[in-house]
Amino acid sequence: MAGNENAKACQYCAEPIRALAKVCPHCRRLQTGGPIYLNDLAGYSFNWLIGKRKKIMSAADETKPCDYCAEPIRTAARVCPYCRHLQSRWQFKKQLEAWSFLLVFGLMIFGGLYCMKNAIGPGRDFKQFQSQILISNPEMHFGASTNGNFISTIGQMQNQSPYSWKNIQLEVQYFDKDGRLIDTRMDERYGYVLPAGETQSFRIRGPADKPEAAYITQKVFVRAAKDSNTWP
Repeated sequence: MAGNENAKACQYCAEPIRALAKVCPHCRRLQTGGPIYLNDLAGYSFNWLIGKRKKIMSAADETKPCDYCAEPIRTAARVCPYCRHLQSRWQFKKQLEAWSFLLVFGLMIFGGLYCMKNAIGPGRDFKQFQSQILISNPEMHFGASTNGNFISTIGQMQNQSPYSWKNIQLEVQYFDKDGRLIDTRMDERYGYVLPAGETQSFRIRGPADKPEAAYITQKVFVRAAKDSNTWP
């Protein structure tokens, strides 16, 4: 092609084409960017993937045989202008990039599913740690209001397990002087989280079915809880 100042190298096959060409007449690949002249590309070729030029040869007209049809093509060529095959080095690079993308995408999917499983799944079995939630200093209070008598239990619970728990369900049982069960109350601390190693106060309150004198002793039990890392 006469007048290298009006020509540029194809970004794929490295053949000289007109500076304003949008498609290479040799390999028929679409060109990108503005005109870049051969005088500026001596010793360089385009790297399609990262958008910058990389030095790969000392002269723009060095040749090599095509990996498929064996026709002489330019050293910088990624695509043969005769058989239009992607050269082996670039074919391997393209496949490697495709597999790398699939590997990264697969790891992202696996990580997302793992996190979703932990968030939506049942989490740790509370029964294994139930005995490590200790109730201390429970006090029973009897009172009266315009709506009738009520009884409440106030105390503290301490988490001696290595994990945090939420939605802790408490039960208090009330006994008379003969040790007979005369009343019971349940309470779930919905939305509250008891972190590992911490202590929180609680109150269980409800209507009293018996006179105050009937309520002699009480016992507080931790019946259930949920792993704080699960949803909801």
